[in-house]
Amino acid sequence: MKLVWTEPAVASLRAIHDYIAVDNPFYAGVFAACIASATIWSKFSPSSMVRAT
Repeated sequence: MKLVWTEPAVASLRAIHDYIAVDNPFYAGVFAACIASATIWSKFSPSSMVRAT
């Protein structure tokens, strides 16, 4: 599976990062890294990203 970040997705992640960074730049970076990491793992195991409600 090939995962591609679209421009709107990148812009959204940057906007979220910037919003969090106003209060805490460190955790803004941690958050963005977690989102990026989750997308990497999702391509290896897409079903693991689905949560039962």
